[in-house]
Amino acid sequence: MEDLKGKKALVIGALGQDGQIISLKLRQKEVSVVGVSKTNDPQRTKIDGVDYKIIDLSDSKSCFEYLDSIKPDFIFHLGAKNANSKNMKNIESNDPESIIESTVKLSTNIFNWQLKNKKTKILVGLSAFMYSNFPKKDRVELDSEYSPKGIYGECNVSTHKEIIEYRNKYDSDICGLILFNHTSKFSKQGFLVPDLVEKISKIRNNETDLITINEANKYIDISSANNFCDGFIRIIELGLKNDFIFSSGKLVTIRSIVEDAIAGIDKKLIERINFVDEINLAKPIYGDISITEKMLDWKPDDSIRNTLLDMLG
Repeated sequence: MEDLKGKKALVIGALGQDGQIISLKLRQKEVSVVGVSKTNDPQRTKIDGVDYKIIDLSDSKSCFEYLDSIKPDFIFHLGAKNANSKNMKNIESNDPESIIESTVKLSTNIFNWQLKNKKTKILVGLSAFMYSNFPKKDRVELDSEYSPKGIYGECNVSTHKEIIEYRNKYDSDICGLILFNHTSKFSKQGFLVPDLVEKISKIRNNETDLITINEANKYIDISSANNFCDGFIRIIELGLKNDFIFSSGKLVTIRSIVEDAIAGIDKKLIERINFVDEINLAKPIYGDISITEKMLDWKPDDSIRNTLLDMLG
């Protein structure tokens, strides 16, 4: 297993959830970390010891010059343009180019730079949106047929195909990380779990008598982002070169997530929650993690409960 101490890592999307977590974990292993974002966000937490830079790596000239100047041992590309479902639709309608730049164009640039810098390993975060539009099966495997949802899903498919092409054609050391829903205290507001935390906090603090949880019967696959990032580190330490699916490996309802968390706070609070069931919900999918578990000796967290309780403070 490779000792990462003294190595240099570039984290693209360093101010995002996964970028923050992986930066923290790398610093704990005494890795030198450079964190890159296209724009600054003063509201996002910055990790101590990380050298942050604002640069647009979707521009090939800027990308090549910058990578030549720092010569990273590892690149974590975790910076794709992403948002909750409502905001994502707005981005796809009003600014689709930002999605293309942060996925396809940026990825192509770092892959091409790597052709002359073979010692650098690249890990690319991909989305389960590659399979979520009218899926034929609820369990997604590495060889599952693509069914991309929206421009974001289509761009992830293009990037995934390019990863496979560069590995096969040039023996490039690139790993695709196919990520299902995952959350942490670094998650942005507007996503499911931060919204649940906000609502539960209100009844726990007696700010309101009743909260409503919509789509309570909706099945989702959701995991700990911290747990996922542990798996990313294992890929680097083991020197593996293939794609991996990161998922809880199961489906749970939103109701069960809330009830499980409430059981860890005060069971009486459940009486102050109005669960609203809905029909005609989209077909849920989850990831087949058997290869990830075997190759990385990795296990998903058994429950999202601990993450939710941590976010509740």
